[in-house]
Amino acid sequence: MQALFFAVKAGDVAGVRLLLENGARTDIQLPAELGALTPLHIAAALPGEEGVRITELLLHTVTDVDARVADEDDVYKPSKLDLLPSSLKLNNEAGPAGIYHSRPTCVPDEGGRTALHVACEREDSYKCARDIVRLLLSHRANPNVLWSGHSPLSLSIASGNDLIVKELLSHGADPNLLLTRGLGNALCVACDLTYEHQRSMDSKLALIDRLVDHGADILTPVTLTQGDKVAVGTAVDYGYFRFYQDRKIAHSPFYALTPVDREVLLARKQILEHMGFQLRRAVFAKESQWDPKVLYLSKRADPLPQAEAEKHRAVQGAPLGGAGAVSGRGRPRAGRCDRPGPLPRAALLRLSPEQHGPWLGSRVPSWSGPTSQRHLCWCRPAPLRPSRPLPHPLLLEVMAPQPPGLSRTISL
Repeated sequence: MQALFFAVKAGDVAGVRLLLENGARTDIQLPAELGALTPLHIAAALPGEEGVRITELLLHTVTDVDARVADEDDVYKPSKLDLLPSSLKLNNEAGPAGIYHSRPTCVPDEGGRTALHVACEREDSYKCARDIVRLLLSHRANPNVLWSGHSPLSLSIASGNDLIVKELLSHGADPNLLLTRGLGNALCVACDLTYEHQRSMDSKLALIDRLVDHGADILTPVTLTQGDKVAVGTAVDYGYFRFYQDRKIAHSPFYALTPVDREVLLARKQILEHMGFQLRRAVFAKESQWDPKVLYLSKRADPLPQAEAEKHRAVQGAPLGGAGAVSGRGRPRAGRCDRPGPLPRAALLRLSPEQHGPWLGSRVPSWSGPTSQRHLCWCRPAPLRPSRPLPHPLLLEVMAPQPPGLSRTISL
């Protein structure tokens, strides 16, 4: 093992400087059985100011700042939550129409960790880790490469370091970069249950807003997989899909939860409501750019009679929003009416512009039909009225009949 590795690992700034001045090479790697680490990878993980100073010294002579180590098969931070398969059933939904989102411009490169990945996944010395990331980016480190399904941006979100998130976004990190291993994109990681304890509620909401302000498209298709079932939705659908994996909180009556679990439930509900608000905002912003006449014709439908709308609610047994939900066997779930939990997901989509006009991300599901089943039908957007309290920002009046062939049954 070269002497430079010992000096870097010991955090010896003077020793590293002396070795570099005397021609020590920085393009060396440890043996493959030790992970093929470079001195730069080790320096990026050092705590304290020593790590920052050693990283700066190494970057003056490093030839490949994006060198990868031999850990492409490693899994980042497996979930400690006891999550079961989601009770939100998938049915091969096709996803939002292409007219509502931009297509990915490139396929991200995936492999072992770079030094940037190492710095972004750190959960200690947030300020020093940010300074190392800043040095790496100033030497043109690529912020859009993947390791273990994660980009440097998603790793900084998962580790709770908002200082690095700001640094990456200001240096061109792509918030719409498609992640692998079922992670979706940066917005999906921001609402993932696995990393929810890394930041406060205000910080979570601010993070989502920051990603959106830097170009994150909440309408970008996200693929959801469970067994042999696949569906395409948005980051909002991903959030609800993950929510229903924690069955203890998702399906227990509110009064039966412990005080800690109630706080967790309300926090998750708030995140999903905020994501839904951003989804609706994005749809309205997109549609405002289109020809009003074409948009009107694409949405045109005869409204349901008021009596029929009331009948739908009466059959359901409760107002929209998940109250009065029924179990898979047709029995109302005890205490469900008092539950302030999240509503059904935003909408996994099956519409296409050719069949029913452009897809509306602002359309949301409402529940109708016999109490033994849940049927998904589509609602036309309607202005929210303060005089009518709604339990979710995406809930709207049932304004249009269900298009033919779009009804499906969800067993929960």
